[in-house]
Amino acid sequence: MPAECGFHLIWAAERRRADTVHIRPATRRIALQRPANPATGRGCKYTLNQYPLLFHRRVLVTSISTPSVGVCVLFLNGAEAVYGKDGLAPATARAAGVDLRACLPEGEKAVIAPGERLAVPSGIAIEPLQPGIAGFVYSRSGLGAVKGLTVAQGVGLIDPDYRGEIIVFLLNTSREPRTVERGDRIAQLVFQGYVQPVFRQVTALGGTDRGAGGFGHTGKK
Repeated sequence: MPAECGFHLIWAAERRRADTVHIRPATRRIALQRPANPATGRGCKYTLNQYPLLFHRRVLVTSISTPSVGVCVLFLNGAEAVYGKDGLAPATARAAGVDLRACLPEGEKAVIAPGERLAVPSGIAIEPLQPGIAGFVYSRSGLGAVKGLTVAQGVGLIDPDYRGEIIVFLLNTSREPRTVERGDRIAQLVFQGYVQPVFRQVTALGGTDRGAGGFGHTGKK
């Protein structure tokens, strides 16, 4: 579990009584003390040794704090007005990505013909402050499913040392022309970790059951 995470738990006790306990990030063992029973004057102490997925079924996870990473954002060409007072921010508290918007010139529209692509400026440049973190541009599920507009290359990688404007290439997979206007939400930006490989040249690779079996080697059904 990441060091930044913390869990807030509720123990669902009888008679609608409940205790709340916070597990600090480095804690793997805690004791939970239920209030004394009014009838007996005695309380119950429970020792929880692992994380919530291994707890008794009556332990309910009510909230999980998500790890965060600092990212510097540079707004370009008046993009502050496009993104509004909240700036570059998730639409909901638990959203994994943030929406990128079309920063076309004021009053201009762009039409994407069926099967065609269009480079749409997002109006922002970014700088992740934590090593091992990069930005990934994904299609918005609603935009792709309803209007057929998707990120042309599948997923766009924003290398952490890139300082230019994020440009989103939209592909119109529908059979009708699609119009993009200034301020439209066109894609979503997600920050994810990555690793850098250390390559070592060898004369042979380790054997597996699959071997060099490629496309379709397991059959159709």
